Amino acid sequence: MTAIWLFSAPHRRSFQTLERCMRQYPATAFIFLSPFPDLNPGDNILRRFGGWLLHHRLSSRPNLYWVDSHQLLRTDSQLYVDASHLNPQGHRALSYGLAACVLRNTVLAM
Repeated sequence: MTAIWLFSAPHRRSFQTLERCMRQYPATAFIFLSPFPDLNPGDNILRRFGGWLLHHRLSSRPNLYWVDSHQLLRTDSQLYVDASHLNPQGHRALSYGLAACVLRNTVLAM
């Protein structure tokens, strides 16, 4: 998995395309959401690592805003219908976190 993120040509091109887009539209705020947490500890470690790679790779852009889904959702079994899919409560928690990020950034831009 790590090799795919670090060395795969399609993934590198995807990051380059995202960076070009963010440079081309500096007045546009780009909000990225980390991979969702998972109730399976092994999968959760990989998802956190994937989120760290994404954030680390793109964090230098001033118009990028990062939302860590692990902080919003935790690994609370009450937010999931199974090990990796959110229930309505989980979706609500996620949407409130995204809305707070958008509103916070809108207020800063005014």
